[in-house]
Amino acid sequence: MKSTSLPGRGMALFLRKLIPSAEQFKTIAATDFLSCLFAGVLSQGTIFSLMKPFGLAFYAAFPGNVFINAMMLAAIIAGSLISGDPMTALKQAAMIFLFEWLKKLVYKNNKETDLIKNACIVSAAVAATGLLVFALGSRNVQNLLILLMEVAVISIVTSLFSITLQGQDPSFRDKYIGQKNMGYFGLLVMGGAFLLGVSGIRFPGVSLDRIMAGVGLLMLTRHFGPGFGACAGAVAGLSLSAAYPESLPSLIGIYAISGMTSGMLQKSKFASAASFLMVQILFLVTAKEVYLALPDMILPVLLFLLIPDLRAGKLYAIRRFIAGEAAETRKMDKVRRKVSERLENMSIALC
Repeated sequence: MKSTSLPGRGMALFLRKLIPSAEQFKTIAATDFLSCLFAGVLSQGTIFSLMKPFGLAFYAAFPGNVFINAMMLAAIIAGSLISGDPMTALKQAAMIFLFEWLKKLVYKNNKETDLIKNACIVSAAVAATGLLVFALGSRNVQNLLILLMEVAVISIVTSLFSITLQGQDPSFRDKYIGQKNMGYFGLLVMGGAFLLGVSGIRFPGVSLDRIMAGVGLLMLTRHFGPGFGACAGAVAGLSLSAAYPESLPSLIGIYAISGMTSGMLQKSKFASAASFLMVQILFLVTAKEVYLALPDMILPVLLFLLIPDLRAGKLYAIRRFIAGEAAETRKMDKVRRKVSERLENMSIALC
């Protein structure tokens, strides 16, 4: 009896160790699964035809528990394997494992993450992995310069994503007023990286990245106005020109002006869509080289008219979050609304 109870006791101890991690699984929502898929798509966004920094930056900036981090890692690896690039999948996995190990060494028992420390840890993980690949492979000066560029880009993008996903750093909030705009800029960079990630998916006569860029641009300018539409259009044009580098100036101009004009007419959904389409058709007729087809112009407008508008409450929450308002303030506002509603109901009942 004693000998048979030993394996059972060991299994009980093993399960007891897993219970705290299993409890974390209950906190995972549907948005977390979508975030993991989003990270997998971002990991395929390529810049300069050499680097894929966005998946690792999003992983490092996203506030999640062990299960979410594991799912995000699996999504990043799966994205590289599906695209037929196992070496990139192995490299990204090594960077993430090294990042987690260095983060445990730096923070230890301190659970509060710091924006600058996080970016430095990611840079160290990228640099160490890249130097190992450099030592094992061809020791070319060009590869070393590319590694330095990759470290700088990932550090900057991680900082931007951290501001957007986790809010502003309280120590810089009063000193640097531009951090609010950096939060919006991080949101635009995420959108551009997503377009880069889906740029390889094409259908006969239709480009998925251009369709998604048009629909997203119209839906955002519907609520955020012409200034945001011009910025978002410039980022969208910059991302869409990855497949056709020679079309960089024309696509940036087309989408920036389209986003600005549709934002100027944001009060009317039909007018916003019509102005977006008219500007792009005008460029198609007058410009000599425009890498846009009629389906890329018409389909986003039709989808925008069919898809319901984003809820204003969600966008208001995004604005308040990027503006850096404290969570306690939002909770107090919610309490005030509840109390006012109860008092109003009581007054109606008494009347």
